Amino acid sequence: MCSNLGPSLGLLGTVQGMILTFQALASGGAGDAAALASSIGQALWTTAGGLVVSIPSITAFYSLRNNANRLILRMTAVTMEFLNGLRNVSVEGEEAVAEA
Repeated sequence: MCSNLGPSLGLLGTVQGMILTFQALASGGAGDAAALASSIGQALWTTAGGLVVSIPSITAFYSLRNNANRLILRMTAVTMEFLNGLRNVSVEGEEAVAEA
């Protein structure tokens, strides 16, 4: 969930920063460089924040998923070996059990 949500949060911050940039352009014109730089900086920081959340989350997700898949494959192999071993086991008939 975090890996999917991180880029969305970054995009939300980018859009918010762009809205503030255009508001600064509308109110002060292109001459107010400090307001423009602050708004664009906010957009970049929130985008970086979204990436900081999503990159480790994606890495952890795929690592855990791959470990789980490896475990499932090992369990399948052990089960198949066990079942193959049972094929060679002979079962005593009812007569042998009744004699005992």
